[in-house]
Amino acid sequence: MHHYLKTARWLRANGLTLPVGSNCRVRRWDGRDAALFLDQVRKRSIFARHAGAGDFYYRRATELQDATIVEIFDWGSAATQVLAANAALAENVVIASFILVGSRQEFVRRVVGQPTPHLDIHLTRYGKTSKVSSSRTVARHPVGLAIDAKVAARYKRAGFGALYDFAITNVELASRIRAALGWLVESRTDASPDSALVKTSTGLESLLVIGREPPTRAVTERAAYLLTDDPETRQHVSKAAHRFYQIRGNIVHGKRVSSAAAVESALEFGDRAVVLLCLVIAAQVPAWKAAADVQGYADRVRWGYAPTCKRPWPTRQLHNALARMTA
Repeated sequence: MHHYLKTARWLRANGLTLPVGSNCRVRRWDGRDAALFLDQVRKRSIFARHAGAGDFYYRRATELQDATIVEIFDWGSAATQVLAANAALAENVVIASFILVGSRQEFVRRVVGQPTPHLDIHLTRYGKTSKVSSSRTVARHPVGLAIDAKVAARYKRAGFGALYDFAITNVELASRIRAALGWLVESRTDASPDSALVKTSTGLESLLVIGREPPTRAVTERAAYLLTDDPETRQHVSKAAHRFYQIRGNIVHGKRVSSAAAVESALEFGDRAVVLLCLVIAAQVPAWKAAADVQGYADRVRWGYAPTCKRPWPTRQLHNALARMTA
């Protein structure tokens, strides 16, 4: 049995254990945990028994005390790099659950902070008079995303555990989900809204675009079919996705975007859409294993059939995402 521990980069667990999936959890590593782990290390290593507190692994385990960790138990033959990748994926899945609530600006403040303070002075002369102004920012350290009872309830209710369990598998669709979640976290931790929006669009395309097909059409159509069965709501989803890609096109081609608020609202919609789509796709297991299964579902809807798919999240989550684009 493998017992793998890795410190979480963005999360903060204060006395609450969050089950991420069937073999993974996020929790705070307290003094008692460290003592029990060190006892196991000493029993299994003659060097640790003799070196005591000077042992390398003893020091490493001590450093974990009071840290938030991702903990994985594996009964197979997984290599360290596989367990490390799964731990990073686990944190991405938990982060995705935070995206469904709150604002992107608040998210960035919590996970990135304000690492580069500045002080400036602006002196302006008008003939014999002068004017001076100054601004200043102070460094703010990130406080992390706190895991509490509400976070744990939302995580369980919306199907994030099934998302993690599917994403660690080796099927083609799982690799697309891993890529999408990776791009989503890259976007959410990017302080620049413009570059963040491009990363979010890459996440959407990782889920829904196959080969060289036009991304705008694939995303606007398939997102609408996957996220709702209601024709009117499908129109709203398609229009919102189309508007998202209009703003993305303006950014990457150097055209003027109407306002910074337009970019932010597109991001709020796009980020939530990635999360909801990941949850929908994972909820279809074991029926869906490849991107062609997603394409086939969308094609059947487009040709007039009436298939439906499982949507584990409350309907209000989709309406919240659409409201962000129209705000």
